[in-house]
Amino acid sequence: MKNEVLMKSEQQLLDVLLKENRELIEPMVEELGAKETVRRIVTIKMMSKEQQDLFIKLAKEMINNN
Repeated sequence: MKNEVLMKSEQQLLDVLLKENRELIEPMVEELGAKETVRRIVTIKMMSKEQQDLFIKLAKEMINNN
């Protein structure tokens, strides 16, 4: 894990995410870093329900094609 300095709000969000989904979030933090993990999750959460559904559909298709 990289040594990163997070803003207070980023750290609070990361703490909540790790508490609720440690097994999913820790590998992301290891690969992407804490700041990028938080940024990606916030981006997805800001999407509308329809955008999230499309994102999930496309991600599943990409996984199935590999």
